[in-house]
Amino acid sequence: ITTQNIEDLVITYSPINVSEKIDRLLLNFSRLSNFPGHNIKIDVDNAYPLAYAANKREYGYYDRHLRESDFINKDTQSDRVLLTVKGWNRVHEMSLPRINSEKVFVAMNFDEKYDQLYEDGIAPAIESTGYRSYRIDREQHNDKIDDKILAEIKESKFIIADFSGQKHGVYFESGFALGLDIPVIWTCKKGETKKLHFDTRQYNHIVWETIEDLKDQLVNRIRFLIGKNI
Repeated sequence: ITTQNIEDLVITYSPINVSEKIDRLLLNFSRLSNFPGHNIKIDVDNAYPLAYAANKREYGYYDRHLRESDFINKDTQSDRVLLTVKGWNRVHEMSLPRINSEKVFVAMNFDEKYDQLYEDGIAPAIESTGYRSYRIDREQHNDKIDDKILAEIKESKFIIADFSGQKHGVYFESGFALGLDIPVIWTCKKGETKKLHFDTRQYNHIVWETIEDLKDQLVNRIRFLIGKNI
């Protein structure tokens, strides 16, 4: 995100409401901090993309709210920002799983040849751990598809992203979830891992050979990373 492309990106990918933008700004401040107690230097003229804001004035509005809420301290002369203990606690709260959600968004190749992968592998693994599987192409709706995808991801406890077939949409959807701190479980068919993009190859993928193999590994990974929904 740069000051050159922010106007287009805000229209397409911006969080829906003001509260979310404030949370994203605080989260980005924490990511810029090397450790609690680290004062970070902010270029106030070009920092507004950190808040998904359209301009400097909107950014200032969110920045001021964080200060008034005691989430950050700011030296207005040096433009250095310091997260308070309250601010770090809020960042921790945002990192916790969405405990009230049973939905699991599945990002994958929707070609017919992958239907059995979903029906006999992914969906049963999700359901056996107490969650509800969701695939965007299985629901009838009148919404704009991009908006519907983003809304469903935001309401999910975690997502499963299978990169078999290398669909670009899977990369987008998993990246969007990561940006919201929603856990992503990465999977890919054996023999296709070398095709994975460099930016995601670093994550620990479940590499599967058969549908039954994927199902078993998914169950174990969900139980380990997320826990069963009782």
